[in-house]
Amino acid sequence: MSIITYHGVNLIILVSFLILLAGEGIAAIARRQDHPRQTLKETGTSLAVATMFAVGNAGISLFVVALYSYVYVLTPIHLPDIWHSSTSVLGFTCTVVIAFVWTDFMYYWGHRGGHTIRVMWASHSVHHSSKEFNYSTAGRLHPFDHVAGILLNLPLILLGFNPIIVLTVGLLGPGLSLFFHTQYVKKLPRPIEYVFNTPSHHRVHHASQKQYLDSNFGAIFMVWDRVFGTYAEEEDLPTYGLTKPIETQNPVKVMSHGWVELIHDLKVDQSGSERIKHLVKRPGWSPDRSQLGQQKNLVGSSVG
Repeated sequence: MSIITYHGVNLIILVSFLILLAGEGIAAIARRQDHPRQTLKETGTSLAVATMFAVGNAGISLFVVALYSYVYVLTPIHLPDIWHSSTSVLGFTCTVVIAFVWTDFMYYWGHRGGHTIRVMWASHSVHHSSKEFNYSTAGRLHPFDHVAGILLNLPLILLGFNPIIVLTVGLLGPGLSLFFHTQYVKKLPRPIEYVFNTPSHHRVHHASQKQYLDSNFGAIFMVWDRVFGTYAEEEDLPTYGLTKPIETQNPVKVMSHGWVELIHDLKVDQSGSERIKHLVKRPGWSPDRSQLGQQKNLVGSSVG
């Protein structure tokens, strides 16, 4: 199948983001931040991790395109899309809107799982490992972070949605969320803050204070968090980074620290059921439950 549309949207987001990243860097220099060397090191690490992510994600993207295309060929129904001459504007619009809402809703649950399921947190913790919060932080990603979205959006293909539509609208949430990683944009008008994700909401999501943990998982719509009780308002100035800092700026260690810790815990002499719980329980879970109460909000949740 042709994925020019998907790559076009991807390119527009990338170029726009790089322009903003450069602009933020110039603004930071102009404002003479208090810790320019630390910020520069963190930014360098984030960009190195982003490069590693891009390489790994390229392979995963090829797999997703192949998988979605194969499933689409097998499914007995095909919903209206712009690539069929018989498609009406209304039919195509309805297909896109449904796919858009579905992928955003699934992003919420996949993102929430990334904070509350240890095996998913092993990858997602990379995104929350920086003590800085700027556009470069958005690049701290692990290729496995997208696995949940791949699986959660697969039912759309089975229901007859064209993979091009699913891939393109599914890119909008994660793509636009890149632009929320900034401290320069304060709160937006109340109606926008109520319905949509904003830089203010995402600053809360990246904060490590107790009152902010496990909150604001939405990509585009913030209504999911309001409905399912995970919304938190930005009040106190956020402190960023993991609640259990990894204290390294080595991009390889940043990318792998979550998996190293998980594998270490799995190697401990435990029963099979305990190993499974290490995978599916909240980050910080321990067999004797000695750390569960205090650690569930300290290691895995919402530092990202």
